[in-house]
Amino acid sequence: MKPEFDIVIIGAGLTGGLAADYFTRIGKNVCIIERGGDYFPDRKNLWSERHINVPGTNRWVTVSKDDPYERTEIKTEDSDYKFKYNMKFGMGGAGAVWSGASFRFRPADFRLRSMYGVGDDWPITYDDLEPWYALAENELGVSGSDPFSYWQRSSDYPMDAFRQSFLDGVFMRHFGKKFPLMPIPCAVASEKYRGRGPCIGAHSCVSFCPSEARYNPNQNHLTDAIERESCTLYKRAMVTRLNMDDNTYHVKSVTVLPEGSAPIEVKAEKFILAGNTVENTRLLLLSGNSRFPQGLANSSGLVGKNFMSTGACVWNLEFPEFTYPFRGRPITSVCAEYSDGNHRRFMSSFLIEVWNDVWTHGGLYYYIEKLVAQGHWGTTLKGMVDEYMRKMIITAPFEILPRMESTITLDPDDTDAFGLALPVNHIKLGDYEYGVREYIEKRLKNASPDILISVSGAGINGNHPYGTYRMGKNSREGVVDANLRSFDHENLYIMGGGSFVTGTCFNPTLTIAALALKALASMG
Repeated sequence: MKPEFDIVIIGAGLTGGLAADYFTRIGKNVCIIERGGDYFPDRKNLWSERHINVPGTNRWVTVSKDDPYERTEIKTEDSDYKFKYNMKFGMGGAGAVWSGASFRFRPADFRLRSMYGVGDDWPITYDDLEPWYALAENELGVSGSDPFSYWQRSSDYPMDAFRQSFLDGVFMRHFGKKFPLMPIPCAVASEKYRGRGPCIGAHSCVSFCPSEARYNPNQNHLTDAIERESCTLYKRAMVTRLNMDDNTYHVKSVTVLPEGSAPIEVKAEKFILAGNTVENTRLLLLSGNSRFPQGLANSSGLVGKNFMSTGACVWNLEFPEFTYPFRGRPITSVCAEYSDGNHRRFMSSFLIEVWNDVWTHGGLYYYIEKLVAQGHWGTTLKGMVDEYMRKMIITAPFEILPRMESTITLDPDDTDAFGLALPVNHIKLGDYEYGVREYIEKRLKNASPDILISVSGAGINGNHPYGTYRMGKNSREGVVDANLRSFDHENLYIMGGGSFVTGTCFNPTLTIAALALKALASMG
């Protein structure tokens, strides 16, 4: 019997949108299945829904707590740095609520073991992925420049970088010799681009971009695909299982629980997992059978292993002169000087992000409101506001090495609203990562001892999960091949950061997109 669809795509985020657009353009019969619903920016401020720790538990719940189709949950085992799961279900996925940071990985990131004796090497090189990086930059509409030639490029960015801010200039005067700044590459239009307006400086990039300057799958590739006749969309529909043909080991169907309906099975010739790393991993583990008791696509035993994210340290800086925060985008400049180098033999690579807002203190309006509520007024209030206008926040995202003991597993006793085992996260850090904070602080203080520097905090980015179904040369070394195809099930493709062999200090989004575009081209 002929399958209902040529392609089933599970997840309507970044990679799901790219895949749906690609296949509907060439006339394939496509079905998109998305757990969440539509995202309306005026529904609720998503910032207020994130990082909710259920009192008395180790369970992190994010987004709509009372909505099973949009509720993201993970259990975190004890760790010095907790992974605070902060993704999103719904049209556009996490691509509907992100900053737009769009870095390529450095060439050495693909050869960490060969060059520095740590981590592992990827089965592909930077040169293999470079043309797909260029295509991804065009598809997402990236504004940027590379003044220090950190990356070998076959083409320029599609748009010029944003101007660096006044605050960036203050940082460079004090720290520029040790920490040279470059414009941050971002999927935010600095001019009109493919129907998107240019950035208007609303300063609400993550939750809502009023001019649609920031790339959002649900306003670009996903929307284009859905408007084509060959596309079928299920929203608010939970995929609970992948079903395998016992003879061919092909995935033959997925079990779906649409809102308000009985479970259904959807069949196709090919299947694409396009959720985030945690959800793709969880679905594979939930789909185990007698042939693959540890989960589908898991003959290697590597599904759920080598979990990584991006760590980060945060500092408050106070200058003798005004920094004038809140001019320009939230971040216009970064220091990428330490994103590669011989220090990676003993310590993580890292970025320095210079923020144009003072978010550790709240926005200026909220800061003044709080001071007034405390009874401050007149010259006292002005002095406090002047003090605020001399502040700056910098963050240092840093890489985390892959480790077999860093995992995503299933809880044998705890389930979600659908009766499915909850994912459990454990991430381990070592001296390689812990050395970053001291290394940076020492150089900051040596470069400009007159600046007041205080540590604000450290943690693990809940937006950047990767590494749990790694790419490999064969089924012993990896879960997927260089084109994200499962070694165990030849009609199953697994997108997203879970295919990463190692991590970096960079936002993973552009690399996820480039790998997806490469995989789609291989599928025909």
